[in-house]
Amino acid sequence: MIKPIIQSFYQRISQQKNRLGNIFQPRAVVLLYHRINEFRPDPQLICTSPAHFEQHLKIIQEYYHPISLAQLGEGIQNKDLPRNSVVITFDDGFADNLWNAAPLLEKFGIPATIFVTSGFIDQPAEMISDVLEHILLGMDTPLKTLEIQVNDKMIRWNLDDPSPRPATWNVQSGSDPNLRQRCYREIHRLMRSLQPEERQNILSQLFVWANCTEKYRPERRIMNSEELRNISRSGLIEIGAHTISHPMLAKQSSSLQQQEISGSREQLEKILGHRVTSFAYPYGGSDAVDARTIGYVKAAGFRIACDNVPGTVGYRTDLFGLPRSLVRDWDNKTFYKQLKYAFLK
Repeated sequence: MIKPIIQSFYQRISQQKNRLGNIFQPRAVVLLYHRINEFRPDPQLICTSPAHFEQHLKIIQEYYHPISLAQLGEGIQNKDLPRNSVVITFDDGFADNLWNAAPLLEKFGIPATIFVTSGFIDQPAEMISDVLEHILLGMDTPLKTLEIQVNDKMIRWNLDDPSPRPATWNVQSGSDPNLRQRCYREIHRLMRSLQPEERQNILSQLFVWANCTEKYRPERRIMNSEELRNISRSGLIEIGAHTISHPMLAKQSSSLQQQEISGSREQLEKILGHRVTSFAYPYGGSDAVDARTIGYVKAAGFRIACDNVPGTVGYRTDLFGLPRSLVRDWDNKTFYKQLKYAFLK
């Protein structure tokens, strides 16, 4: 009876010691942005307005220690991490990162890493979430029933709904005011774990159903080759890899994971003419990243990899599982509170 009590006592002491160590050790937060733009609707909540982004940079410059992702990695390895360090990252490689984010980063002299989905470079295409938003939320189609063939299964949605489609609706909303919004949510969730060919097949069916051509909106595209070379020449912005087609890696076969991970690096290095050493897992979390995935990233020669789960970074943080805090379109007061809270996780 006494032994378990003593063990429990020492366990609590050890936990308290670890908590105190986390408080007094230098910590860092890696921020995750996607778009610096004001597109509406924004069902995935990935747009941060240029005005709000500038406010964020002012707060980081005034109250924190901005460093690059490479400096973060070196700080972890050398146990020499500046206190209150903040790293800025972007996922996907949208062209507005060049148009709207880069000038502001240069204005404040704050470094950043942009993880690029290489298969969309120089292609007349949009990311899956954009195509779904355009067809399901932005267009009015005469057909009121949507049927999609997914492998051997036919899935049907009834879209006969005259209800308004609020532009403020997003996937975090507690309800779906319109049947099209529910359909968007369900198809996007379905497509995340499919293979690239299966996802493309669904998109092709959607274009046929909507009776529209596969035209992309230039303002929503991924940076092209020349833009990637230009943005990386500044020395302030690093380009990292984000797979070829943005699949949920852990749901894919070993061969496809290796192809997506190594292939994205090879494509980017061919464009940039130098080594690409950082990687970000699409979607992130336990559903998207497993031991196989991490092993393939290491084998591909990357030095550091970012996940998409919140948390702080310290000396014990795995370089191939860096947590990141997702940033929304917050005003300066909200961002200040959110960043302060992020350092407590």
